[in-house]
Amino acid sequence: MKILHITDFHYSKESQLQIKVVKSIVNTLKEQELNIDFVFFTGDLVLNGSKVESFENASIALFEEISTKLNITKENIIFCPGNHDIDRTVIHSAAKAYFEANITSDEKLNSLYKDKTDLMFIDSIKPSANFNNYLMKYHSKNEFNIYEDLYSIHFRESNNKKIGIVCLNSAWVSAIDKTGKNDKGNLLIPFVALEDIKKHLGHSLDKKILLIHHPLYFLKDFNLYSIENFIHNEFDLMFSGHVHKISSISRHSGTNGIFEHVAKASLSSKESLGCTIIDLDDVEENKIKVKELTYIDDDEKCHIGQEVVHTIPCGIEKTKMIAFRKKIFDKIGIEKENANHLLLLKEDEDKKDFLSLYNHPVLKKESEDGLSTSVSTMISFEELISNTENYTILGKDKCGKTSLLKRIQLEYLINYSRNGRIPFFFRRKRV
Repeated sequence: MKILHITDFHYSKESQLQIKVVKSIVNTLKEQELNIDFVFFTGDLVLNGSKVESFENASIALFEEISTKLNITKENIIFCPGNHDIDRTVIHSAAKAYFEANITSDEKLNSLYKDKTDLMFIDSIKPSANFNNYLMKYHSKNEFNIYEDLYSIHFRESNNKKIGIVCLNSAWVSAIDKTGKNDKGNLLIPFVALEDIKKHLGHSLDKKILLIHHPLYFLKDFNLYSIENFIHNEFDLMFSGHVHKISSISRHSGTNGIFEHVAKASLSSKESLGCTIIDLDDVEENKIKVKELTYIDDDEKCHIGQEVVHTIPCGIEKTKMIAFRKKIFDKIGIEKENANHLLLLKEDEDKKDFLSLYNHPVLKKESEDGLSTSVSTMISFEELISNTENYTILGKDKCGKTSLLKRIQLEYLINYSRNGRIPFFFRRKRV
């Protein structure tokens, strides 16, 4: 089964480059005689979801072009919503404050989702209406296409294998932020919605596949583990987009218990344009072959990269991965509590924790005497944790050295499923 994974089209009237890239992808696939069975599109079909006709026009430019030229039935073109596909103009101005103050646990989130008469929940799903209406027009509602407020399920067959494809709306809470710039660490997925999905999927499927626009680390901390654990237990493959990486990411062993593919921002990123072909081996069903197609503007063609082979974790291997992730999650709770002991809280801050109050100290690659010079360069927290250099951090007493190390430790623990790194924190005076 060959899958074409594309994402982030961002269609608008100025989408000439995206359209050119799509045509190049189609031409390359035809020249190489690569027969695609499914197209998975992981969100941001349009640049702005406030107009219904934008989805119609985007579908003609993207889906119809692919379907017609590559002879793929529209039933096998499956897509989920992204943060650009929502209409931010219809969300209530009080929604952001409400969610921040009241939806602070999985229990409260589940309660909001289950109460379909709650006015705030009704208001929160309005921004997805244009996308949902177009999706139901594209795939008519029937026994093979099931629709609920925050997800759709599509049952298909390929090579006599029964497949369940779930499209999850990770962007529904994104609408409460009018700027659209603060998704990371703020999104939510009700756990009870996943339990409903499990009931719909049943037990007779050969493959369970999830399409979601945002990678899971965009969820709020209290929501992340339960959602991630469920998905890694119940699904075989997960496809996502949004992050606009230079190259796609395939995670297949050691951390997740699932094959996860995070695509490059295939049709809109100026740094890297293209898509990915995922080939599930019909003989060795746990083998997956991945090839990237990269658009080169100099010759206006797509070039196919070297094939990389992965393995879908299953059986005992998957069980061990999930059990280890549970230990990591328990460790996060312990280290958060240890970090809280570093705080000197005021009376009005007693309900806050280390992560919410943490401020990154000023770090520079120079001596203390040079800290005031204008030419010196500060080191950001992101730079500190993302590069491979070794650092010795010096500073006066109570300047934040220990807090910085605890923050780094928590960052790696929280993002273990993404980076596969385990941090070790040693207090020198105890060694």
